[in-house]
Amino acid sequence: MNVLSSCRLKRLREQTMDKKLLSMLACPVCKGELKLNEARTELVCYQDAMAFPIREGIPVMIAVEARTLSTDERLEKH
Repeated sequence: MNVLSSCRLKRLREQTMDKKLLSMLACPVCKGELKLNEARTELVCYQDAMAFPIREGIPVMIAVEARTLSTDERLEKH
């Protein structure tokens, strides 16, 4: 494996959310279930229509850091 491939692999591991950790997390606002949106690298609470970012593999569970879901995203749900 060359150095470039090794760096990309390391970055991918850092960005991937651990499934066990995800199962233990809850929305900080309503304590409801969070869904992982891997494409956008965020945790989504459909109940509160909020998406919490994941930065460098670490979920940022602060309401003021979350973005509000669009109407289409709210209807889409899973």
